[in-house]
Amino acid sequence: MKGGKVVAEVPVTWIELQKSPESTEVVLNQNRVVEMDFGGKTQPVKIQSTQAISNQPTDQSRQQ
Repeated sequence: MKGGKVVAEVPVTWIELQKSPESTEVVLNQNRVVEMDFGGKTQPVKIQSTQAISNQPTDQSRQQ
């Protein structure tokens, strides 16, 4: 949210950790946020980005 307006929405899946992190952590993969772990909580969110999936080269496109 910025200025009281929603600027972005992302589909997420709640997952379960065996142990809660001490502080909030952001997990990156190739400079993309893929997970957010919340300090003291065992339920982080895993970000499901269809755009990130569609931007990944397939085996077929790598061979060209």
